[in-house]
Amino acid sequence: MYCERKVMENTVENNEKPPDFKEILLSGVEPAWCVDGRCDNTIENGPQMLGGSLHSVVLSAIATNSVFDQEYVDKNLLELHQNGFRLGVHRGSHKHPEDGTCDCGFADKLPAIIQKAKDQRVEITRRLMDVYRENGEAIGLSESEFSQVIENAYKSIEEFDLENIQVKGEKLVSIGEGNGAVAENLEGDHGETVCFVNLKENTTLDTIGMNEQGTQAFNLDLWMAMKQSESLGVSKDLAMGGSLILYQATEMVLVEDNGKTALPVVVRP
Repeated sequence: MYCERKVMENTVENNEKPPDFKEILLSGVEPAWCVDGRCDNTIENGPQMLGGSLHSVVLSAIATNSVFDQEYVDKNLLELHQNGFRLGVHRGSHKHPEDGTCDCGFADKLPAIIQKAKDQRVEITRRLMDVYRENGEAIGLSESEFSQVIENAYKSIEEFDLENIQVKGEKLVSIGEGNGAVAENLEGDHGETVCFVNLKENTTLDTIGMNEQGTQAFNLDLWMAMKQSESLGVSKDLAMGGSLILYQATEMVLVEDNGKTALPVVVRP
């Protein structure tokens, strides 16, 4: 409960300067964490992706328009494990397993997030292009190349049939545990004030340290999200563009749809 107490005392207002990125080095054997800004200080920090290990499995399903059921998730989590990635998922203190929710926003609201991505294509594309124009050198692509990445990723997302989503929430996290995933339990309420996109390999956001100093931030380790997604056969364009699109859609569903101000996106090269 330490993390919860500190954040509730020191939440940063959205109109203030975003917190600095507190870096931690990774050895490569840590379990995946979610982009969630809360923490579980009983488990070592790991690379942050949407829903932890669920991120690349969802992109794999989108790439092939596959049925996202237990069999599909089992198969892809096994492949991630065989490819050398340590699995991770999470629950939180607002979980209601009796209602099928686990308090991982990505797992609980997966269909809504993909639908949001579809519905808000114009706005999400605009925002991502704005992010690119401020960070093009760090991203390492020309503006036309980056625009094509987003367009190509959207082709796959828009072709994906939402009826394919057969598992979500607590069921989905339980499938992860059944495949050996480490399950975090994140305490407290959300107080994120920024969405980091981290491009620096072998590093992540020190979520535990951030909470200890009274700040929270969403963080997507894009370098790892791409590596894991591509290991499942996802194209580079979908691994990059799809990750960014779903990350923005997740922020819209979890933050803006709850009446809060859109969070700034900060690229960390």
